[in-house]
Amino acid sequence: MTRRTVVTLARSGVAVGVPAGRSKPDISSVDALKRRLLAAKSIAYPDGNLGHARGIPFRWVMDRLAITNEVDAKAKLMKGTVVELAERFTWAAGIAATATSAEAGRALIQFLSSPAAAAIIKKRGMEPAAR
Repeated sequence: MTRRTVVTLARSGVAVGVPAGRSKPDISSVDALKRRLLAAKSIAYPDGNLGHARGIPFRWVMDRLAITNEVDAKAKLMKGTVVELAERFTWAAGIAATATSAEAGRALIQFLSSPAAAAIIKKRGMEPAAR
């Protein structure tokens, strides 16, 4: 990819979710998230030791909150994010230096960078890149 063609499209945090029909728990702060995790009857997350990369950030959060041992035996995924602990993923697009359809790539990137695409990105829970 050529450096000047790489465009940041969106950022998203690690999500937390609850079963359909249940009320959303308060996870609006570090303390609220910690209380919620400690109060949960069960918690599930991918095991980073088995090659599931998504479990690694959650283990880091538990370690940072100093509740790893208490939480290790529980799980439930909830939608939401605590900004202070959120790992952000940046979604980007670019055109390879050897691209045979560079113009089509530019058109796609232009669309994905448009206000119309930003509305969809936001609706899907991600943060559109600032333009």
